[in-house]
Amino acid sequence: MSSRLRLFAPIAIASSVVAASSAAHAEAPGPAATPLRILAIDSDDAIEQSEAITNALRSRISKAPSVSLVEDGSVLAVLTTANKCDAKPDAKCEEKIGTKLGADRYIWGVLAKPKGQKGQVEVELHYWRKGQPDKVVKKSWSDNLKDAQDPALAAIAKDLIDELLELKTGTVTLSAKGAKELLLDGARKIPMDADTVTVEVLAGAHLVKGESLGKPLEKNFAVGANEKLAVVLEPVATGTTGPTEKSSFPVKKAVGVGAMVGGGALLIGGAVGGIPWLFNGSNTSRDFCITAGYNANSVDSLNNCKKNKNGDVQLRQALYAGSAVVGAGLLAVGAYLTFAGGDKEAPKKQEGVRVTPLLGTTNGLSVSGSF
Repeated sequence: MSSRLRLFAPIAIASSVVAASSAAHAEAPGPAATPLRILAIDSDDAIEQSEAITNALRSRISKAPSVSLVEDGSVLAVLTTANKCDAKPDAKCEEKIGTKLGADRYIWGVLAKPKGQKGQVEVELHYWRKGQPDKVVKKSWSDNLKDAQDPALAAIAKDLIDELLELKTGTVTLSAKGAKELLLDGARKIPMDADTVTVEVLAGAHLVKGESLGKPLEKNFAVGANEKLAVVLEPVATGTTGPTEKSSFPVKKAVGVGAMVGGGALLIGGAVGGIPWLFNGSNTSRDFCITAGYNANSVDSLNNCKKNKNGDVQLRQALYAGSAVVGAGLLAVGAYLTFAGGDKEAPKKQEGVRVTPLLGTTNGLSVSGSF
């Protein structure tokens, strides 16, 4: 522990207890965010730099996606003193600190000026998670960085946190003219002070929604690690678009099959019934007429027989030919409806797939949507 903190340890212990009590009654982080503490970095020989990096690390946590900063002012030196631990707590002491804080994860670290490296400071950060081994990273930088708002120190803090938490993020500029607020992945609210806003998101697939002039907007997008992407939200279509599925009963095909059956029957009937009558036109012999009841001794009677017989043959030929023609037409229409026309397809609602990296006790991917 640093000599400065050792002098004020009793006061700091009391302050941390009060701060922790206040945090316990504060609004809980959202379900998509993992609450995380940054214990104030301890140092014996680089007090200003340790305060600066502590604030820079906490600032990074407050901005990083998937985690939320627990702001209870926890101080490593105070907690090690309270639990009678060394300045660099071992696994047993880490567990005691976690129990005292009511936390299953936190980040702690120590900062020092390394021997033989004039003008440098080095931090050793530990990411403690209950039941898991520490993840440790080390980094050195110039000791003249003493302002947490310095972009150089902010970049160092970002690198440290992203490596410890294995964060892979991209930067997205969202455009939604007239929108007041956007909703990312159904959980993260993004205020819109202008028509565009730039946010940091986890690498992967996302869905953003909003509303402009009473009309819904949305956009699916995917961003890679360290990628910069511009996304313009689009109005949600009021009609139905996208993939379709067949209607429950194929009406046109049913009609087509019926037409083919009926047309085929008429065509076959016309052909079978009509062909014999094509050759009956000359069947008007004397014997035929006598058999049909005409007077064989009267020339006029026999002529009438022939005349009537020819008329009957022509009528039958016309009827059977008409039947065959109509049947052929129905057969053609039925074949078109059955094999070419098909049925109109009913719209099918299309849902996107969202893959969201999770950061929690168990790391992984959350996959939702329709497949």
